[in-house]
Amino acid sequence: MKYKSWTEHISSVEKKIDEEFKIIKRPSGGSCFDYMLSQCKLDYKSRQIIIEQVFTKSDYENGTPGSIQFIYEYKNRNDFQLSISERDFFDKLFSNKRFTVKNPVFDKKFTIQSNDHITASKIFADEAIQSIFLNNRFIILNISSKESLTKIVLKNISNKLYDFKEYELMLNTLKLIIDSCRG
Repeated sequence: MKYKSWTEHISSVEKKIDEEFKIIKRPSGGSCFDYMLSQCKLDYKSRQIIIEQVFTKSDYENGTPGSIQFIYEYKNRNDFQLSISERDFFDKLFSNKRFTVKNPVFDKKFTIQSNDHITASKIFADEAIQSIFLNNRFIILNISSKESLTKIVLKNISNKLYDFKEYELMLNTLKLIIDSCRG
């Protein structure tokens, strides 16, 4: 893919989101590739949602778009950890720390681990959030706390250009998750 096509695409999304995307050059250490990072910051609940996508340049004109991630950090008195992954063989054997949402289809496919089952229940009680994970196996959610700062990362690991509807879906999903975590 042409680097220019990627930047034009980012500009078109920028206009629809009505926020500025910055493209930052991140040279790699020791290889011939350059990493370009598109980054957008949106205000939400007195903090910022950061949207990032990497573009790896293979030469002067060409490269590959990477995954996209939506990041939100907020101060939290409690340490909160949450991860979700597709169930595998070991999850079936060692499921004592596993959290379920009482949806047989969702529970059969995913393992949720969290140190706060009440907040995890709030997040995954929403059928729209369950549906997003059920319909796209490339979506990853991790929530972790360190030194009273909780970081939520919602990521789509597909390496592609994301259309505006995909941006909008990811952004709205992250907002639902934030609202569930922050109350």
